Amino acid sequence: MPTSVSTTLTKCLAALNHIKTRAEQPDYRHEGDVPSASWTNELSRLRVWTSNVEAYETGQSSLESILGNTSPLTGRAVTGLLENLHLLLSDILGKLSRAAPSASGDDAPSTTSPEPTTELQQLYPEVVSSIDWLYVVFG
Repeated sequence: MPTSVSTTLTKCLAALNHIKTRAEQPDYRHEGDVPSASWTNELSRLRVWTSNVEAYETGQSSLESILGNTSPLTGRAVTGLLENLHLLLSDILGKLSRAAPSASGDDAPSTTSPEPTTELQQLYPEVVSSIDWLYVVFG
């Protein structure tokens, strides 16, 4: 049975809150990669989206019910975005939980490229984009 939208959304909020909390710790080694304020901002944006779509309502006004009454494409898009966001956040949590020093690219040759160089720098824009798409698809 597929996981409900509200269950997946709850998991996303919890994971992003855990990332934010971890990023606020004094031993957060990734401030140069993704500042803690950036995680706080994305958590706030996801909470606002959750509130805007009344994701925790029940009955006919529930997000599940509303998505059931929209086009199947919209329901699948929201579900897919949330599932992908949860996987992405879980991956980030795993990277933050590693005991080894971060792979910040300190030993890498210096380049003038604006391209992200660390795993977190590569993953953070995907989090931003996923939340952006939630607003576009159902916001």
